[in-house]
Amino acid sequence: MEKQERCCVNCGKPLTKSQRKCCSLSCSATYGNKKSTGENARHWKGGKSKHSEGYIRFYMPGHPSACSAGYIYEHRYVMEQLIRRFLLSNEVVHHKNGDKKDNRIENLELLNNQSEHCNYHNKLRKTG
Repeated sequence: MEKQERCCVNCGKPLTKSQRKCCSLSCSATYGNKKSTGENARHWKGGKSKHSEGYIRFYMPGHPSACSAGYIYEHRYVMEQLIRRFLLSNEVVHHKNGDKKDNRIENLELLNNQSEHCNYHNKLRKTG
């Protein structure tokens, strides 16, 4: 099996062993400017990131629910794959075990709206 040649992310020229993403200082200077998004962004980490509230997001710019930066919440995407349709904006995906990073389908539950989600948590507090 042949080893795939690594190329400069800015201009496409082959990279040496010591070069990471760019082949020269001039390519490095233009790479990652404000116009670079997605894989071409300087701080690209494979398309996954952790939101400030603890949820996992990933890069999917063509998705109807994507934010302006092109990211969607992983738990909502997992639920969409299960029910085979896009979620409505009012629908809430609840994490049963409370772990916002645990996006296994058996840990997710679809609720109709935020009010239903609040009622669910209120019942837990009363019985807990």
